[in-house]
Amino acid sequence: MNSFWTIFLQNYKSKVKATSYIVITIMISMLIIGMMNFEKIYNYFVGNEEEQVVVVTEKEELYTTIQQVFKNVDSKIHVKRSTDKPKAESGVKNGDYTYAIVVEELDNKQLKATYITETDVNQQDVSKVQTILSQIQSSNFAQQLNLSQDELKVLTTPVEIQTKTVSDKVKDGEHTEGVGILINTFIMLNYVMILMYAAQLATDVATEKSSRVMELVVSSISPTKHLYAKLFSTLLAGITQIIIWGLVATVGYKTAINESKNDILNSIDLNSVAPTLVFYGILFFTLGFLLYGSLSCLLGSVISRIEESSQAVMPLTFMLIAALYIALYGMSNPSSTVVTITSYIPFFTPIVMLVRIGFLNIPVWEIALALAILLATICMMIGLTSRVYRGGVLLYGKGAFSNIKKAIKLGKK
Repeated sequence: MNSFWTIFLQNYKSKVKATSYIVITIMISMLIIGMMNFEKIYNYFVGNEEEQVVVVTEKEELYTTIQQVFKNVDSKIHVKRSTDKPKAESGVKNGDYTYAIVVEELDNKQLKATYITETDVNQQDVSKVQTILSQIQSSNFAQQLNLSQDELKVLTTPVEIQTKTVSDKVKDGEHTEGVGILINTFIMLNYVMILMYAAQLATDVATEKSSRVMELVVSSISPTKHLYAKLFSTLLAGITQIIIWGLVATVGYKTAINESKNDILNSIDLNSVAPTLVFYGILFFTLGFLLYGSLSCLLGSVISRIEESSQAVMPLTFMLIAALYIALYGMSNPSSTVVTITSYIPFFTPIVMLVRIGFLNIPVWEIALALAILLATICMMIGLTSRVYRGGVLLYGKGAFSNIKKAIKLGKK
């Protein structure tokens, strides 16, 4: 066991001390912090800038109303009046104004407007202008019909619609948006991490084998112990990375949520959804890594050159891509037959089952069944990998898949 822990610790330290590991960990951590504090960053660089808007209209009273409503909506927007449309367009072109609005009031009190900008049309600004003018137009109609502001408010109040599902399988929609964000995060995280570390394992084994270092290693430790040490140390490196990102995200969330007005961020309730999802997220990453990682070690042990590693793991890449697309489809239709069936297929379970757990009230026995099938497959794959690995690390020849049979025979000796 001493030799196992020596290889385990050596490989783990080399992984976490690698420049690429540190850079990726820091970059993703900074990205998480940036996303959590996007409003603060945006306001620091852009949000404090005042916008200059020009309103082209012949009617002084209409301009005054528009100016007042703009001020109530956003105090950073300064509205000026012009009666000369070409001059206003020239001001937009020269950068004096962010955009211009040409407003006409028709005989029936209906407003007609043209939004003018220099280059790209900002749909956010268009929506803001549309809302403001619609509000003014409604007020004009109310005066025309002798309606009070309270009566107008009642007429323009949208119908409140609550959603309810009668199926016991579907979870309550109260935190659906927050769950969707967390599930999507874990899906992408599991996909990227499993793919990245599985490819690393195949490359590492192929590198040691091509440099003949493997011959020295297996003379002091059995190939099986070497396989397990490499597999589990790489897994620990991946979990370490996930824990770091999880802590950064939690601290960033708790810091940002108190001051944030972001609806998406506010929709995430860590107390209600995160603990279970984090547990299953890490569990399925661990099991998915063991499945794909063991197969990567198998493929890495039967190739002779580093250049062949990417080609050797291509089938695993395709399976992970398929699992990702099924999971993304399942985000909008988690109870579909395709998602249900593939969640029990071991190569898809680590990613697809997360969707069902997040959005559906599936029985515990279904999760247990999927885990049992996945664990049984992992045990078989690790057993097969051990047999191939014993002979494959000392086998040199062309053709990865043709060498598997030879490696099994050599491993029996």
